[in-house]
Amino acid sequence: MRKYLKDLVYDFFDDEFCKDMDISNLFSYFSKTSYDDNNKEIFIDSNDRCIDFDKVKEYYFEKHNTKHQIIHERKNHGSKYIYMREYSSNDAVKVFNGMDYFIEFKNQDKPKMSKIYGKIKDSLLIYMDIFDENLSYTRENLGYILVYNPNKDTNDKSGLGQYKEYDKIQNKIKYLAKERVDKFGLKSNLEEFYFKDVIVLSKDDFEKKLSKTYNIP
Repeated sequence: MRKYLKDLVYDFFDDEFCKDMDISNLFSYFSKTSYDDNNKEIFIDSNDRCIDFDKVKEYYFEKHNTKHQIIHERKNHGSKYIYMREYSSNDAVKVFNGMDYFIEFKNQDKPKMSKIYGKIKDSLLIYMDIFDENLSYTRENLGYILVYNPNKDTNDKSGLGQYKEYDKIQNKIKYLAKERVDKFGLKSNLEEFYFKDVIVLSKDDFEKKLSKTYNIP
């Protein structure tokens, strides 16, 4: 049976280790979860509701450290507890087509894939713990969307502007083949092993799909 993060967070963060947590803070908007701190700008200007997964991660580690600090102090007579480091995390979770999707917003034309994969790994560990499930569940019940900006950094002398032309070629191929091109190799690396569906969308394509329908794929 398919479950949704928006329902499970209430039970997961409702125990003696989460007394000071306001669950309403986990629910946000794309305009906030997509905010680009480096450029000080909103990446996706939308009031569509979503779960702020960065906040879920924050609460997750606050709960974990509070719980294990208490256990540690009981066993070690008050000796100092070394806090577990926080993982990296995807930006948001949203239900599309009856399924949770991780969403990562990158206001760049060429996101660094090592960081993308790091966020995916850490986010999956948190998500699976909250759901009390494993990869067998996520590969059938969880999707992933990367939203990037092909118009960002295109004047950079490092050669990143080539990706704008690459997108044009991809769009022509998509039109002729009537299927999604595997940009950045995410689909071939992640789909059917970690996720049921993997999608890479430009900023414009994501906003157009939001304005018309929630049928993202």
